[in-house]
Amino acid sequence: MKSRIFLFISLFAVVGLVGCSKADKDDEPVVKGDPVKQKEDNKPLPVVAEAQEMIKKKSYEEAAAMMAQAQALASKGIMSDGQAAQVRNQMRDLQQNLAEAAARGDQKAIQAIQLLRATSSGGPR
Repeated sequence: MKSRIFLFISLFAVVGLVGCSKADKDDEPVVKGDPVKQKEDNKPLPVVAEAQEMIKKKSYEEAAAMMAQAQALASKGIMSDGQAAQVRNQMRDLQQNLAEAAARGDQKAIQAIQLLRATSSGGPR
């Protein structure tokens, strides 16, 4: 539990630093082909790695809640394009895992699917 709290705090701290930082006047704009920027985008996000671990442990509801929060942040434009792509890809993988587990009758997966539906529609149905 403490590791999840730490992960959420660190995710919001990183997002806060990225979103609130101001560019110096001497800074050159980052171009799409900038190798440093691409390397940062390819670095796995902690939230994605944590969600992958939760999926392996079949903690589907926790993974779904975490990815829903990350997706909400990504949709606000707070993350870089590469980071947002990581979140989208992980959400797609999570949904695929949930569908497979739900087809086998896994109740945790079914509850996680309901959670994702509720978060994507803005509230419970």
